[in-house]
Amino acid sequence: MNEVAYYYGSVMVSYIADVSPRQLQWWNDKKLIVPKLKEAPADGGNGYTLDQLLLVTMCGELRKKGIPLRCVRKVVNGLRKEKLSKLATDSVCMLLDRKFSVWLTSPETC
Repeated sequence: MNEVAYYYGSVMVSYIADVSPRQLQWWNDKKLIVPKLKEAPADGGNGYTLDQLLLVTMCGELRKKGIPLRCVRKVVNGLRKEKLSKLATDSVCMLLDRKFSVWLTSPETC
């Protein structure tokens, strides 16, 4: 069975994740989160998958908490190994240690 791919435009991602369009562009330039499509038909910006939207949201939250970009990059690289859209349907808590290693666990253990 073929799944229909849905892409979120830059404007929508910026709004949902509460990050500026310039921040999205900067992360793209730094190769932190590169959009899957270079042209999304909806708003003329780039096209992000659901997994990428979740990564943008997490990056935005981590940066708002003052975590440096090099550490955010380490978290993103760790999370890329997970199927984030699957995790979005579950209740998941992300734990970070002092070295910014990532553990995903149930909220009861947080």
